[in-house]
Amino acid sequence: MTISIDHHDILKALELFKLEVTDYYLEFTDRVIYMYWVACPKDIEDYIAQGNACLDLQVKGTWLTLDQYEEDYIERPFINCRYILATD
Repeated sequence: MTISIDHHDILKALELFKLEVTDYYLEFTDRVIYMYWVACPKDIEDYIAQGNACLDLQVKGTWLTLDQYEEDYIERPFINCRYILATD
């Protein structure tokens, strides 16, 4: 199945996570389009407060959903993030 996004989908995600246009990259898989970036621990606190179900955080090489993430997992100085822009 074909997955598509438009420029407005990207702009919404940038606004949601307070990112600049140079802060991210996209990955296109067979079933998902991901947006990736790195964030500082303060940003992660804000993301947790938002509670976005489409956001994963990487801890020691493993991607965790916000539900699986625990505050003491914070890796310093930056945490890898990925957001699902679209799925089939």
